[in-house]
Amino acid sequence: MVPPWPRAWGSLPGSAVIRYCPEDFQVSEQLGFELSGEGEHRFLYLQKRQLNSMELLQRLSDLSGVAQRDIGISGLKDRNAVTRQWFSVGMAGRPEPDWYSLQTGGDVLVLEVGHHLRKLRRGVHRANRFTLVLRELQGERAALAQRLQKLRDAGVPNYFGEQRFGRNGSTREQARAGRGDIHPGLPLWGRVPSSAGTLRSDLQADCLVECEDIGNFLEESGLDLAWRPARMLPDDFCWQFCDDGTVQLDFSLGAGSYATALLAEFVQYK
Repeated sequence: MVPPWPRAWGSLPGSAVIRYCPEDFQVSEQLGFELSGEGEHRFLYLQKRQLNSMELLQRLSDLSGVAQRDIGISGLKDRNAVTRQWFSVGMAGRPEPDWYSLQTGGDVLVLEVGHHLRKLRRGVHRANRFTLVLRELQGERAALAQRLQKLRDAGVPNYFGEQRFGRNGSTREQARAGRGDIHPGLPLWGRVPSSAGTLRSDLQADCLVECEDIGNFLEESGLDLAWRPARMLPDDFCWQFCDDGTVQLDFSLGAGSYATALLAEFVQYK
């Protein structure tokens, strides 16, 4: 369901069902740079269906004999979807496995294999391209089209969507810690002062005065100052209403932005 966050553009003009089947939620990762064609890292562009990114990473580790920590990934992609994303595997002189054997189960396709000098890092891809089908669409066609035009032209709040935290917040429960791949960390003190001007810093402080305890906790936990755009503008946004009561949306979002945050400004979805 749509999270109860403040909306930018008022009441929603309709409702719809998302993710009726995996093909209704398609995502393609756009890397944004060319592979060098040489180096010890094998880059693989893989399509998966009803499989989460960490499960596919584990398959790559099992096939190659490379530890998970030496396999690069730029972002996590949804399980209940058809998604295409890049992985890098640090081979470092290891014998090359048959990457196409990943396709045996039918839920993975190998789209491209290349070589690169450096490991793939989190968040370095340029964008994600989405093709979404919304079913059981309710609402007046004119009002729905008007809202889509508003989202295209003016954007939406760049919330962390529910995808960021997993179903019922399950992202916080990391099985990798239990396997010893990652470890709990203690903070090393470090705070970065805001680069905003004095007036803007004062305004920010006034807005967050009720959250002072939370802010102090985050700083004391070692978090450095970072910035996130407050507005999200979908790129190359187009849509098509169909006679069967569906609408197809096609758009791109920058890395770190979530499609569900855009849908939350369009319809009441379930």
